[in-house]
Amino acid sequence: MIAKLTSAGTQFSLDKILPEVEFAINNTIHRSTGTTPSKLLFGVNQRGVAIDFLGEYLEKSDESRNLEDIRCKAVEKIASSQKYNEITKDRNRVESNFKIGDYVVIKNFVSSPGACKKVIPKFKGPYVIIKVLPNDRYLIKDVEGFQLTQIPYEGIWEAANIKKWINN
Repeated sequence: MIAKLTSAGTQFSLDKILPEVEFAINNTIHRSTGTTPSKLLFGVNQRGVAIDFLGEYLEKSDESRNLEDIRCKAVEKIASSQKYNEITKDRNRVESNFKIGDYVVIKNFVSSPGACKKVIPKFKGPYVIIKVLPNDRYLIKDVEGFQLTQIPYEGIWEAANIKKWINN
């Protein structure tokens, strides 16, 4: 914000720009609370450089300065925002119920330049889980006798990039 308020031709002066930045932060309506920080703290929005008498008159006549009501509404809005964020987070979360010995396939990340990503398979495998690590991570390796390279593959993968191997 400070970089946006400084112009390239003028000399930078933090003491002149910092009040504008502070005013903008304190008087911006936040998504989680539904109101501005200055309204939560003082019950009114701060005055800026240009004073809007009509806006102040409408604010005084429309709403009382009851801080308890304003803060209770903000608490309710924060709780609903937290519930929404939890629902959206859990929607994309992968349940990891893999155990040692399970056959899995891993997401195929092709990083070679020039490779056509439209025709490659999304997953490759099968691999076998040999160790369950903390934080939804697994140590996997090639299935005995089915490795594609001379050196057997062994790597750590997170649950989001693994799915169970279905044998047709």
